[in-house]
Amino acid sequence: MLTVKCVTIAWRALHAASSREKKEIHLLDCVVPTFGHVVGNVLVVTAVVVVRRLRTPSNLLIVSLAISDLLVAMLHVQTGLTNNFKQLSSVT
Repeated sequence: MLTVKCVTIAWRALHAASSREKKEIHLLDCVVPTFGHVVGNVLVVTAVVVVRRLRTPSNLLIVSLAISDLLVAMLHVQTGLTNNFKQLSSVT
């Protein structure tokens, strides 16, 4: 329920905002989750590399998933962000 309220408030703020504010809101929407992806996945990889007891086959699978998720967060999300800004700037 709280998530729905947050989305509704963000939606209303986005439609009431000027074009510059819309760009800032879109930037914030894309940068914050990407930052979370990067930090979280780097922490997972670092923990398994540093703590020797965590180097089990199942944790190595988790590390490989974290690395692939890190690549997606750094490459694919940034490409989508660039496309969104191009579309937003062409509209205004």
